Amino acid sequence: LSLSFEGFKHVLAWISLYPPRLFVNMLIKPMMSQLNRALTVDIDGDGVVHYKLARRAAPQIGAVLRWLHVASERESLASPDDFYCKAISQMPLQDLFEDLVTKKKAKTTSHGFLLSDSPFLIPPSTKRDLLSIENEINMLKTAAETPISDEESGSL
Repeated sequence: LSLSFEGFKHVLAWISLYPPRLFVNMLIKPMMSQLNRALTVDIDGDGVVHYKLARRAAPQIGAVLRWLHVASERESLASPDDFYCKAISQMPLQDLFEDLVTKKKAKTTSHGFLLSDSPFLIPPSTKRDLLSIENEINMLKTAAETPISDEESGSL
């Protein structure tokens, strides 16, 4: 979903007419409900992750939520908590980390839908877990790349 700058300005102006209570109840909550439904994963007894068919709607829902988030930030219409997606916090961390790595490796923004492009949807505890994993991997890479001197290895 892309809008010209003028179209986006008009959408923001329309959204900002909502009182905060209605903004959350009539716009954010229904979209978050649909996003939660789209991103919910089922993990069977064998540990296989099954995604729902509704997952295909996630990019469009994410785009609309981005517009709503921008409007909310400009007009103080909702708290950040209103945008946290419960389904994201229940997704396997490996999937979320791969999403983050893909975003960091992408040179352009035309890489498709990535949850990392919408950090306002990711609950703080999940962000903390992702950053912890990223930090551990970076420390392991650094340790693997750093040559060990004779003094450090204990050889004389």
